Amino acid sequence: MIELKLIGLPKNEPYSAYKKCSPVTIRELKLMCDIYQKYYANTHYEIFERDFLEKTGVFLIMEPKTKKIVGFSTVMERDFVVNGRAQHAFFSGDTIIEKEY
Repeated sequence: MIELKLIGLPKNEPYSAYKKCSPVTIRELKLMCDIYQKYYANTHYEIFERDFLEKTGVFLIMEPKTKKIVGFSTVMERDFVVNGRAQHAFFSGDTIIEKEY
């Protein structure tokens, strides 16, 4: 996992860590789904999991003292061809951060 921190960031501020989707644990996925369900209606774990598994990575937003997930932003990488030229793109998926953060 790649941890991104800004220099001079107060130690009590949340930070982000990028992780490929494949090593995300069921526990982490359920925590992300719990956050998602607080802010979106008419969803359930199976929908969230299916959508998540189509992504390639996720930025986890972590509370520094407890390392608890307090938000996340999913990312999808894709290679494709446009007018005969190979292209590589990043697409942003769901981004949710707990209201108190």
